[in-house]
Amino acid sequence: MVQESFKFLIEEYGFRTQKLFNQTWITRFRKHGIVIEICCDGENSRELSLSVLKANPFSECDFDIHDLALMIPGVYPTPHTCSNFNYEGLQSNLNTLANDLQLCIDTIIKHHKKLFKAALAIQSLEDAVSSTERQIKSIRAKADQAWEEKDYLQVIEEYEKLGTQCSESEVMKMEYALKQVH
Repeated sequence: MVQESFKFLIEEYGFRTQKLFNQTWITRFRKHGIVIEICCDGENSRELSLSVLKANPFSECDFDIHDLALMIPGVYPTPHTCSNFNYEGLQSNLNTLANDLQLCIDTIIKHHKKLFKAALAIQSLEDAVSSTERQIKSIRAKADQAWEEKDYLQVIEEYEKLGTQCSESEVMKMEYALKQVH
């Protein structure tokens, strides 16, 4: 089924295939440092995904079809979730995914090293954003706890860490806390 939809990778681009099975089925197409992985989780999310990986197994650098929309102008992938997980629905979604890949496969092959660098930069930014969001959440939790305990010095200290990230109500709480300590 996957090989039928993605046979262009084998016939036109010389990729080789590898199938893996567990709770999800995975088909990988491999060529010159690039692995294109098609994954279908039929047990849980019923989602199809396409990832482009470095062939180096120790590399954490990869990107999916949606990341390509950020890196390659004109690539607008469609979501690939099958609510009706039957043969026809799956084949239709695989064909759509294959068509999306055909729009950018030449760019992937020609510029895969640059795309991996861009993907790594995107992943680093996403990691930094996640880390910042976790820090802000932690600061807010500490500020809320201090507010509950009427520890106004701690409230001020925590909200000052947030700076411009303070919401309107947090600014009001900080103003109130400042009045309480002065």
